Amino acid sequence: MRTVHHRNVLDARFFSSLLEHIQFQTLYEKLKDRKDVVLLSFNVDDDPGLIEPYMKQYGYTFPVIPAGLSVVDANQVVLAAAPQLELPRNWFIDSGGKFLWEQVGFENDPKWSEKVLGKLEEVLKRDR
Repeated sequence: MRTVHHRNVLDARFFSSLLEHIQFQTLYEKLKDRKDVVLLSFNVDDDPGLIEPYMKQYGYTFPVIPAGLSVVDANQVVLAAAPQLELPRNWFIDSGGKFLWEQVGFENDPKWSEKVLGKLEEVLKRDR
């Protein structure tokens, strides 16, 4: 996560279901050109070789970081904790590493990406 210090907010996401991926792709499309936000996802499966074929199969373009225990090193404490976390989990993290917002669980709502965008704007305004 140190690579995003030049940005204001990082939206980090751990998730696992197809419906979540569709909604996350929608959110990514809305945020990908913004200079003040970085959107990342973490895949906690143990086989990172499955990520690329899956992304291609469904046409997903959002960034995915392999974070399963088989690929996590000692410097990635947050990612190593992922198997103990309830998934999915969304975070807004500022450039200093401060957690600004967290959402736990899957909300099967077609307006999820719009709600998250609204929350992002609220957090950005409050954090300025």
